[in-house]
Amino acid sequence: MKIEGSEENWENRERKEAAVETWRGKIVKALIEGHICQSTVPKLLGVLSI
Repeated sequence: MKIEGSEENWENRERKEAAVETWRGKIVKALIEGHICQSTVPKLLGVLSI
């Protein structure tokens, strides 16, 4: 059984997950380098966990 448009949905989901992982990496890097303070990290990660 094939649902119409299901492959496209999976591609979009994979792309979104990859983008979220990229942003998590950027947030961690910024934290390590001291560009953002630790108290803002939960807020930023909360935005990403859509």
